[in-house]
Formats: sequence, C-alpha cells, structure tokens
Amino acid sequence: MANDLSNKGMSNLEMERSRYSLMLHITKDVFFEYNCDTDELLVFNSPIRGRDAAKVPGFLKSVEEGTTKLSPDLIPVKSLLSCRSETPLSEELRLTMPPDYTTQWYRVTVKYFASANTVIGNIHDINKNKEEVAQLKEKTLIDPLSKVYNKSAAIEKINDALSAHVKGTKCAFAVLDIDNFKRVNDTFGHLYGDAVISMVAGSIKNLLDPDDIIGRFGGDEFFIFIDKTDAEAVEAKFESIRATVYNMGAETEMSISIGATLASGKCRYEDLFKQADSALYTAKKNGKNRVEFFDGNYHDKTISYADNPADNEKPGKEHSITETVLEIASKSKTSEAAVLTIMRQVATLMNLDCVEVLFYDVEENRADLLFQYYRELNGKFNVTISDKKKGYYAHEDMVLFKSLLMKHQCIVYTPKFKEQFTPKFRQVLSYSDEMSLVYVSNVTKFDGVFCVMSFKDFDKSRLWTPQELKDILDVEKIVAMHLNSAYTLTAREKTLENKLSFMESGAFTISRFYEESGKLTQNAYLNEGHLAAVHYTIKNYYPAMCKYGREKVNTFVNGFIQSLISFHDSSRIVAQYTDISNIIVLMGCEDIKSAMDDLLYEMNTYTKTQPENGFGLVIEAAICLFDAGMTIGDATDAARTASLSLNTKENAIVEAKFVPIVK
Repeated sequence: MANDLSNKGMSNLEMERSRYSLMLHITKDVFFEYNCDTDELLVFNSPIRGRDAAKVPGFLKSVEEGTTKLSPDLIPVKSLLSCRSETPLSEELRLTMPPDYTTQWYRVTVKYFASANTVIGNIHDINKNKEEVAQLKEKTLIDPLSKVYNKSAAIEKINDALSAHVKGTKCAFAVLDIDNFKRVNDTFGHLYGDAVISMVAGSIKNLLDPDDIIGRFGGDEFFIFIDKTDAEAVEAKFESIRATVYNMGAETEMSISIGATLASGKCRYEDLFKQADSALYTAKKNGKNRVEFFDGNYHDKTISYADNPADNEKPGKEHSITETVLEIASKSKTSEAAVLTIMRQVATLMNLDCVEVLFYDVEENRADLLFQYYRELNGKFNVTISDKKKGYYAHEDMVLFKSLLMKHQCIVYTPKFKEQFTPKFRQVLSYSDEMSLVYVSNVTKFDGVFCVMSFKDFDKSRLWTPQELKDILDVEKIVAMHLNSAYTLTAREKTLENKLSFMESGAFTISRFYEESGKLTQNAYLNEGHLAAVHYTIKNYYPAMCKYGREKVNTFVNGFIQSLISFHDSSRIVAQYTDISNIIVLMGCEDIKSAMDDLLYEMNTYTKTQPENGFGLVIEAAICLFDAGMTIGDATDAARTASLSLNTKENAIVEAKFVPIVK
C-alpha cells in the first residue's frame, strides 16, 4: 500500500514535470526543482547561455551563508523552499538572476511533493507590472506642473521623517516664493509663468540631495525639508538655490525669497512651517532675493498659500512641451533669449543632462555649435551662447548625415550608427557611446544650411518614448524658425565678419586662421597627406619703417603675403599677426626637405623683385612638420620659437622641432 502511495506520489511529480516541460515552450518563465535531501537546486529554461538547465549544489546553505548571488530577500526564499505544504504557495520577492544578475521583482510559486521530498516551482517576471504600479502610485503624489511632491504628499513624507528623526541631530525647513511672479504672468502670459515654475522647481531639485524633500504648496511657492544637517550646510545649500534661480532670467530679472528655520529634537511640522513662513515674510520685507532664518519673531501677516486652502487644492495643469515652447517663443523679445529659455525648460521637463543647437553647412562642410545647455552645477547657470565653435568634416559625411536626418528626422544614437561614416567622423561620434543621445532635425533636401539639435542623457540605459521624440522634433522646428533668420548674415554683418576675419594684406587674422585650419587638417587626414606650420619673421621691420616710411615697408610685407597666397593657394592658409611683421602659414607638403627648398625659393624669388636690398629687410622662417599627436597650436608655437631665435643677414629657413612639456 505504501509502495502504491509512493508510486502515486512519483507519478504526480512526473506529471508536474511534464506540465512544466510543456510550458517551457510557451512562456519565458524559469522553472526549478529543489531536492530537500541533497540541497540541490536545478533550474530549467535558465537564462544562462548554452545550457538547458543549471545545477546549484548546496543552495540553501549558500543562502544562509550569504554567498549566493540569486537573492537579496533571504527569509522569503528560505521559507518557500522549506515549506512542506502540497498546496501551491506563491510570493512576490526580489531575485538577482543570471546572466546579467540585475535585481528585480518576480512571483515565485512552489509546490511540495512529500514522496520525493522535492519542491518544484516556477519564477515569473513581474518587474514591469511592479514598476507600472509604483509609477502610478508615485504619479498621484507628484504635482504635474513642477514634477515635485504635491502639498499633501510632501507633508506626509515630512511627518514620516520627523517621527523617525534621530535625537541629537538637526533638521531644516524652508518656504520659498518666486519674487514678483504676478508681473511675470501679466507680462508674458500664464503658460510662460508655468514654464518658470517648472524651471525653478527643476533647478531646486538638481541642488538637493536624494533624501531631501521638496513639495509645492500651489502657485509659485515651494517648501523643503532637510534632515540630519547643520547650520553651515543648510545656509550654503539655500544660498546656492537662491543664486541659481537669480541667474536663470533670460527675459526678466528672476529671483526667489527663502524663509528657513533650523530645529533639533522632537518638533512638529506645523511649528516648523510657522517659523519658516515668518522668516519668509522678513525676507520679502527686507528687499526679496535673499535667505532669512527665523529669528524668534512671529508675524501675523504671512506669505504662504497655506492660508488659502482653495488655491492649495487646485491641481496644476500639465501643459504639453510644445505648448510651453510656443508660448516662450511668442513672448520672448529676442531669438537668443527664446532659445536659452526653451533649452532650459525642455531639459528640465525631460530630465536631460545636455542640449545643443548646431547648424550644419553642407557646402562648406562645416558644423557650428551655437548654443549649449548643461545641467546646473554649484548654482551656476549653464545655458550658454557658444563662441560659434566650428568643425570641418568630409563632404561625404555631411551629405550622409543630412540624408539620414531627412529620412528619420529623429535618430536615436547607437554605436552601430557611427559605422556608416568615415574614420575621422566615427572618432568624433564615439564620445556618444557612453550616453543616450538623440539627433533631431526637420531638414529638407533644399536646405544647404540646416539646424540640428542633440538631446543627451548621461544614463545610456535611457529609453526614449514616441511622445518624447515627437516633442523634441517640435522643439527643434520652433528653435530653427527662430534661428534661421539670425543665422543668415546681412550684407552689413558680412562686411563686419570680413573685417574680423582678414588683415589689410588679405591674410587671415589669427583667430580665423585656427577656424580655417580645420579644412586642411581634414583633407590631409582623408588623403593621408602631411601638414607643416611655417612661421615667417620680417627682420629689421621697424628700423626700415623709420627710414623709408610705413607705407613703403608695408607694401613690401603685403606683397610678400600676396605671393605666399598665390603659391598653391588651395593647399595653404596664410595668416598675419597684428604686429604685421610676423606671418604664419599652414600648408600641405610631401616631406620636410622639399618643403624647405620650395619655401626658400619663394622667399628669394620675391625679394629679387623688390627695390635694391629690399629696404634692408630679411625674411627668416622656420618650418615644423606635424607629428602624430600634435595640434596646430603645438606646430605653430614650435615654428614661431625657432623663427624668432634666428639671426641671419640673408633670407633663411630652418626646421623646427616640437618638444612637449613633461609634467
């Protein structure tokens, strides 16, 4: 009889195994069998590659000793595997599963078979459901406009923190109010005002620690709770918040007033609020844009929305990013102010680390970086107008990049994306391998010059939602409309740019020289050519000027520069320093010896065409060939140093060597 029961029990176990075996083909669940006698765990459908099953000997022993990687939830795992109930048991717990051993939520169901002293069960991934539930719960606690805790949620969390407050430590509470906010609303409109609230909240959050609590009362007022702190740290943090907000105003002066209090021991939220609100009244009274700490004096008059429950409980409206950006654009006084504010607002709403605005010129094969935003650090305002940094690239890269943007409009960067381009452009793109990045442009086939925006999150695991991609595409369209007219130079601006780019002789200025050098370095790279920097010095320039006059001597110098430009002008760039007598050239060459022979020939040929003895002027030069790892600055510095150290009575050229500084 006992044998029959045993056979029946084994039969049931085999049936259960068969059922699980069938389910292996239709589910992603992981199934396991645990032998209570041998303490061996057998895992089927294991994520471990190359195996149908994984054996883990001494499993419960490893759980007890804390040597297993499989679970941080020790007690539930031990309880499930030690159960002796033949009725199925189920529990939700966190497991760390191979192959990447990330910890997430699973539902584990087990059933015990006494006849074999074996537990059999399955592990079902419920992490996505858990996260969705957590997000829904969190959403009910968050103010939709500012993305910080709403009033009731923040007060609940502060009360929880106060009940767990450690005796002997200090805590701080502050009430913050945006100064003259009604004027912002009246001047720029409510959508712009909402954008200000959102940006202020985002900036404050960036300056707080993860354990600090920030909530929004309503309107333009926020409150902050900081536990386990001291007076010096709190004062520095609140001053950093004040300074950050003060530096935000691209359109109008923006500031906040902060009322704060510091307490120790057991205290109530109501008392902290009353003290901070009185300090806020003092801050407003003393001129705004300041931090005031409670001085022991309570004021009957208060600033806070806490006294107006009707305003408090009005839910904030969450405007779309496109709506907000359009409002900012329509109310801004200048294109630059609009772009600055838009970049900051979008970065705040989307929790981005960096936003950039670039213009690409396919005809010039050039990319100009116009604006950059970086997340605030130490109270500094990090949206900047760049100095129009330029980069030159292969024409095929520019054409390909444009065609890809025309086709997709939004390109989520992956390391595979860069493999389509030339080696140099791949090297430029490779810095993006460690971040999550989207390129966005509304370029058409008729655009020779077009706007591109890049949106960056330094967390490379970020996933971009379809709505986010749609929003940032709209943002780029609005920004491009604002900048297209500003980017196109007027006739007057072109004249001014020429004055800033060229010397009277026709040579480039030094600043323009470094911009234009990108073209030659790009061509040399693509054609595996060689580059050299040459520094010319016109010796005896000042004595000759005193003897023969400035006009005659400058005619000699300008003529020499024109002769340099006329020789192979497509493969060299000629620039002139402001002291006139020093000239720098970047040129392509085959090798150093032939280049020196050619340059000395050019120098002597020119001086022979000049009046007898050339006013006593001597041309001395030094050439530095580019080596691997050198920059244009390295080469020009080496050539200039060598050239200025020469002292000959006739035209001469020498080779210069760059010697790196060893630190």
